[in-house]
Amino acid sequence: MSVEIYGHLTFRDESEVHLATGQALDTDYIIRQAREHEYAGFDGVLVGLGGDGPESLQIAAQAAANTNRLNFLVAYRPGLASPTLVARSYATLDQFSRGRIRLHAISGRNNDGLKNTGDTLTKGQRYGRTREFIQLLKKTWTAREKFAYPGEYFTVNDFVASVFPYQQPRIPIYFAGNSEEAYAVGAAEADGYALYAQPLAQLREDIARIHAAARESGREDLPRIIVLVRLIIGQTDELAWQRAEEMRATVIAQSQQAKPDETRWLPARDGRESSAGDLKQVAANQQGERHDKALWTGLSGITQRGKSTALVGSPETIVAALADYVEAGVSTFILDGFQRLRDVPEIGNYILPRLRERLNTHPSF
Repeated sequence: MSVEIYGHLTFRDESEVHLATGQALDTDYIIRQAREHEYAGFDGVLVGLGGDGPESLQIAAQAAANTNRLNFLVAYRPGLASPTLVARSYATLDQFSRGRIRLHAISGRNNDGLKNTGDTLTKGQRYGRTREFIQLLKKTWTAREKFAYPGEYFTVNDFVASVFPYQQPRIPIYFAGNSEEAYAVGAAEADGYALYAQPLAQLREDIARIHAAARESGREDLPRIIVLVRLIIGQTDELAWQRAEEMRATVIAQSQQAKPDETRWLPARDGRESSAGDLKQVAANQQGERHDKALWTGLSGITQRGKSTALVGSPETIVAALADYVEAGVSTFILDGFQRLRDVPEIGNYILPRLRERLNTHPSF
């Protein structure tokens, strides 16, 4: 199985070390970053979501119109609209982009803006709804005759779409979650399963649990394993760690001064609960900040979020650490930085060529 390498297309120039205020949409930045990811050699980008932010599929449409080959892993929260409407929307953009769209299903946290918009389901109910949502997407994309779906959360009668994905038989579906409820749904239904980077021993345990749940569901194949990790690159390991410590100081200073509308990248300040994946990273940080070859949980200890975990080191060290993840069973990476205008070109120049060369020449890959 080939290894996919994605980046992260944010809606404006912001991160834990670079807070931003005002409207959460910078169209020029989005186009520039999409093009820079493509030029740097990424296979695609993650387009995330927020409960009060820009609509992700429209972001992907604008970026797709300004790129030629970049793929878009577009996040969507089940329950916001009818699954048949979502399926047709994604299929339409997949046609316009000539097959460059993937869907990333995010079930959400209890207080992650869900109740504010009228979504009062419990965690278990949300994952049950996500299961039905994914099943209906698949059916809408592949059925050529009218079908019915009598679900608990969604009901469809005598429906067949008239627009289908460019990709056949359908658009790939990715999934994220680190709880028992998540494993039961994602392992059974998704084509790819996303996790935060974590110590290798814990990662192997999680992959084994996902694969076991997939086999228990009766599916014949296994989902791809995706790992999201930030990169802090230096010419040497020492210089990279100096940069990491500078970032820690910046995050601490900003977290003490952040305005209410600047806390999205400092979630410990904005009242949102931690997910199961976040809690694993916080627990790992309590055991020590440095793990394996290059994993650093120092910023996750401040933000209380798994997405702040990073690999720190020279290009050679980081590539070796990524190769360890591949050996553990990872087949897709989402490689992100903290200063993207600088980091995307750096990853393209110093990480992607070395990583691909290693994967192509190492016999175990």
